[in-house]
Amino acid sequence: METTEILAVQILLNGLISGIALAASSLAFGLVFLSTRVFHLGLCAIYVISPLVTWECVHRGLSWPVAAALGLAIGPLLSTTCYLGNHRPLQKKGATSEAHFVAALGGYLCMVQMAVMIFGNESRMLRTNLGSARSLGQLTLTDGQVLAAVISTVTVVAVLFWIRQTRRGLLLRAIAQNPSQCLLLGIPVHRVEATAFAVSGAICALCSLLSAYETGVDPNTGFIAGLPAIAALLIGGRSTLKGPILGGIFVGLMRTVSAWLFSAGWQDAVTFTVMALFLLLRPDGLVRAREGGLDRP
Repeated sequence: METTEILAVQILLNGLISGIALAASSLAFGLVFLSTRVFHLGLCAIYVISPLVTWECVHRGLSWPVAAALGLAIGPLLSTTCYLGNHRPLQKKGATSEAHFVAALGGYLCMVQMAVMIFGNESRMLRTNLGSARSLGQLTLTDGQVLAAVISTVTVVAVLFWIRQTRRGLLLRAIAQNPSQCLLLGIPVHRVEATAFAVSGAICALCSLLSAYETGVDPNTGFIAGLPAIAALLIGGRSTLKGPILGGIFVGLMRTVSAWLFSAGWQDAVTFTVMALFLLLRPDGLVRAREGGLDRP
């Protein structure tokens, strides 16, 4: 291939890898939104706390597998706490979506400030070396990219399988359609919602560790890191699980191309400009739920 073609394919490959990782993160937001109509901003705090816990455990002498397991465990724990301590009480009081959003933002700020008090304000790297690169013909991928592509793909497939093939996943699809009727039928709606929060926290923790391994973690950038995933959810579609996946791939490609055409500093500006256009011209996103069921085949 010519140099221009190689460069184009390399950019496309980098964008797809970034997109599938972003799709997994966006799916975490989508699971909670489908079941509760809440933008779970607490995930932005988990995005920095989970890698910080892992880093702290490693530097206290624990092995990498144990440290990573503890970092992953903090995700569902904090996410479920956000539901039980914040959003569930608001649900009981019949709070509006705006109240949930403000409460979620406040919860994010509190968790981040607590993390800064405990772990400090400095940026950290999870890996201790520069990493290595692998060649695919004339293309090049880092070990971090390969790891992110494989684990993110497995995560997305596993979540879709869970939603479609398990009882709790089917219940989540049911309450996404009509929570009031599910309550009348005796379905434990609030337990299912708590499960959605826990699963989303686990997904976010996993994605954050992959990102921190490649680029490091800064305690003050959780909200900035989470915004592209929220944009992917809004662009892809909030009423279906296919939306966050397609939106993540689309946003990942768009951010990679914009960084190549302009600079990395333009990624967020391009992302949120496109998101604003979608909200104005196609508010339902790329994918709309079919009538009669969530992602009904």
